[in-house]
Amino acid sequence: MVTYHEPGPKPEQIQWAVSKVFNIDNGNGTTADDVFSFPGPIQVVHVRIVYTEASDSSMVPGTFKVGTAVGGAQIVAATSQEESKSVGTYTEGTIVAGAGYIPANGILAIRHTGVATTQLGEYKVLIGYI
Repeated sequence: MVTYHEPGPKPEQIQWAVSKVFNIDNGNGTTADDVFSFPGPIQVVHVRIVYTEASDSSMVPGTFKVGTAVGGAQIVAATSQEESKSVGTYTEGTIVAGAGYIPANGILAIRHTGVATTQLGEYKVLIGYI
């Protein structure tokens, strides 16, 4: 009998880091950052935003990106939030090909860029790593 295994880490191997809450309408072009540091090397395998407040049905989205320096996008390029997302749903970020390795004591920086119009929506960024 042959057993097939999905490529990549098993779900039980993935650990999760959770960012602070970001408000979608924090101001046009206004940025907010959150930074993590890990004592050992890690490999980022998932990046997603989880909505903690539902987003408007017709919104101008802000963006989030993840890098190895504040304001960087080496891990996930700028990705727009989505409209009409209910609490608990998520938007998956696409990890840049060949990226995701963070050396020991390196940083992982999340940048949110907001919008000026009054819109509902808040989210946290979840970083899955092994």
